[in-house]
Amino acid sequence: NTFSFTLQLVVSVGFALTVLFGMARWTGLLPSLPFWFILLPSWFSHVGLFWCHLMSAKALSTFIAEANDSRQRPDSRDHLDRSEYLPLLQRSLKFGLKTGLLSFGIFILEILIYIRLARGTVSLAVVLIPIWIIVGGGILDGIICKTQNLIRVICWMLVFAAMVLTCMKVDHGYDQIRWRVVVSPIVTVLSISSATLIY
Repeated sequence: NTFSFTLQLVVSVGFALTVLFGMARWTGLLPSLPFWFILLPSWFSHVGLFWCHLMSAKALSTFIAEANDSRQRPDSRDHLDRSEYLPLLQRSLKFGLKTGLLSFGIFILEILIYIRLARGTVSLAVVLIPIWIIVGGGILDGIICKTQNLIRVICWMLVFAAMVLTCMKVDHGYDQIRWRVVVSPIVTVLSISSATLIY
């Protein structure tokens, strides 16, 4: 619980500051704010996430070592087998690996966004490479591994469609694609998410 709270706090503060600085530049309140300064809080968030992962791995290692030591004592009342701790270890490793990969992917995305905004030498399709990988992995996981329900797979496909339409309009100049068509898959995903939460 402590790790989860710290994780949410670190991510929330960093990304909220980045959004705040970005809106300040976009609205003209601080038009000369450099892009690296806007993204700096998010980058610090990734450093904080990495530190949280290290601390959680250390805590998990300490817990398993203490459990093993207490079981080996003659007066121990812990009769749990070693396999009893495997589900905990597997869940912890899965959660840590998933959040670590997502954090790394978002960090690469932010660097590519910075390069595009500051230099303009990278296309939007290249900027979105980490998101392509995440969304493609979500679709394949839902279809092949069947670990997700149908609604989640549909949401992944809608996000993929929105990304394709955005790249076609921005990178290739398809003016016949209106912005409302580009945004409609995202609106659908948000509507499905809202309906699920209300339900």
